[in-house]
Amino acid sequence: MKERQKNILKILKERNDWITGKELSLILNCSDRTIRNDVNEILSEHEGSVISSVRSGYKLSDSHAHLVSEENETCSPETSEERSLYIIRKLFNSKSVSLYDLQNELNFSESTIRNDIKNISSCIETSSNLKLSIKKNHIYLTGSETSKRQLYKDLLTKETKGDFININKINELFPTLDLSKILNLFVSKLEKYEFSIRNETYIMFIIHIGVAVLRMQNHWFIDVKRENEKIDTTLEFKIAEEFYTELSSLLRICIDKNEIRKLAALLMGKKHSSVIEDKDLLVDAEKLTKKVLQSINDNYDIDFSNDEFFKDGILLHIQNMIERLNNQVSVSNIYLYEIKNTYPLVFEIAVFVGHIIERYLGKAVKEDELGYLA
Repeated sequence: MKERQKNILKILKERNDWITGKELSLILNCSDRTIRNDVNEILSEHEGSVISSVRSGYKLSDSHAHLVSEENETCSPETSEERSLYIIRKLFNSKSVSLYDLQNELNFSESTIRNDIKNISSCIETSSNLKLSIKKNHIYLTGSETSKRQLYKDLLTKETKGDFININKINELFPTLDLSKILNLFVSKLEKYEFSIRNETYIMFIIHIGVAVLRMQNHWFIDVKRENEKIDTTLEFKIAEEFYTELSSLLRICIDKNEIRKLAALLMGKKHSSVIEDKDLLVDAEKLTKKVLQSINDNYDIDFSNDEFFKDGILLHIQNMIERLNNQVSVSNIYLYEIKNTYPLVFEIAVFVGHIIERYLGKAVKEDELGYLA
C-alpha cells in the first residue's frame, strides 16, 4: 500500500465520520482524482474497508479499523531528529522509558536507538544541566525542572521556527489558494482606512482567512448569535466586508456574512466584547483566558502575559468555543491530521488547554476543536 493510501486510512480513522474527497485532497496536497484512484486501490486490496457516498464522501468501515493500527509504523519517526524528539517527549511525561518499548514503537534496532540517545545526550548536556542515562535498559532524563522546561521551549521554538512567520510555508497548508495575493488585498484594505495592526499578526490573520475561504468554498456556513449583528455598524466590519467582497470576485465564492463578522471581531480585538450582550459568556471567557495563560506559564514556562494580540485572539477564540459547546455545534477541521503530525508539541499544549476548558465548562472538547486551538 502506498504511503498516501495509508495516510488516507489514518485520516478516516481519526475523523471517525464522513469526509469528502475534496477535503482529503486538500490535506494530502493532491487532486480529487488521485484520492478516488487511491481509494479504489485500497478497496481492491481490502474489500469493504472504505464506505463511499456521492453526497458525503468517504468513511472507514468499523470492521476495518485495524488496518490503521497495522500500518502505524509508517507514521513513526523516520529520521534521527524525529526519533530524538519522540524520545524526549516521552521522557517529559514519565520518569523513565523502556529501551525495549522504544524498539517496538519506532521499529528500529537497539543500536540505532542507542545512537539516537548518544546524540540527544551530547546535544542537551552542552546547553543545560540535564543528563540522559541508561540503566537496566531504561532511559532516564535527570536535571532540574527549570532545565526540562527550557529544553521543551527550545524544541517548541525549533518546531515552529520559519513556519508561522513565512508566507511561503503557510502556502503549503492552502495549496489551492494564492495567499500572497490575499495578503496584498488585505493590506490594501487596511491602508485605505488607515487601520493599523502589528506586523507579526499578519500571518495569523491570513491563516484565519484561509480557513474561512475553505469553509465558504465547501459551503460550511457558521452561525453567529443575533446580538453579534451589532458588529455590522463598526469600521472593522466595513473593512472586512470590502475585503471579502473583492476576494469573492477573485475566487468566485459566495461570501457568508457571518465570516465577515468573524474577521471584524478579530480586527476589533478587546473591543469585540462591547458588542456581546451575553455577559455570562464574557465572564466565563475572561476567566478561562486568565486560567489558560497562567496554566501555560506554570506548566511550560511560556509567558504570554505581554502579548496583547495573543491574549485578544485566545479570548475571542474561547468566546466562540463556549458558544459552540453550549449550542452543541460541531466544527470540522480538515487540517487536524496535518497539525498533529507537523506540530506535535503545539498540539500537545492545545490538548493541555482543552482539558482546562473541559474541567471549567463540564463539556467535552473534541479533537477538531483542539486542532483550531493549536
